[in-house]
Amino acid sequence: MHALILAAATAAASPSPSPAPDQVLWGLPLAFWDGVIGAVIGAFVGGLLTVVGGYFATRRIRSLDNQAAERRAGEEFWAAALVVIDEMNANIATLEVTLQHDQNSIPELHDSVYREQQLVLALRLPVDVRSALAEAYIYAQTPRVLRLTPADVSIPPGDHSYDTANLENVRACYTKTKLARAKLLAASSAAAKAPAVTPP
Repeated sequence: MHALILAAATAAASPSPSPAPDQVLWGLPLAFWDGVIGAVIGAFVGGLLTVVGGYFATRRIRSLDNQAAERRAGEEFWAAALVVIDEMNANIATLEVTLQHDQNSIPELHDSVYREQQLVLALRLPVDVRSALAEAYIYAQTPRVLRLTPADVSIPPGDHSYDTANLENVRACYTKTKLARAKLLAASSAAAKAPAVTPP
């Protein structure tokens, strides 16, 4: 009994162990450094995500801009082809009047629309189509070839009774214009991914 009392008194008298002090690094507790490292990592990851997101967003915007520009260019090309085809239709009708109804009349052809749209067409048309158009429009650009000259008939200079159509050149112009129209229709339909337009 005395032994038990003595043991209890000894245990009560002995000091209890104190909690271990916090570990420190460069004079600051590790908990502080844990917060700093977490903040740095968070900022780095956030910045990286911002940069990556901005890069892909920029690429997406550029892609959309390029698609819009390509779509506008295609629409301009298609419109240019249509108005030139309209002009060729008018020239073909004029040539048909000379060939079928009045072979003495000299056809008056037009090329103003073709000249206005020539660059737009040249940027997209294949070489053979550009050449066909140039060969067809050379008669409108040099209309004198559609007339007979004193060298073509035995008429003295100064006598304007020779001022009639050169049917050989009119026929050549008619054939080349129809061929150029067909080529332009096919090329423009393929480039614009639109159904082909049937000429009247």
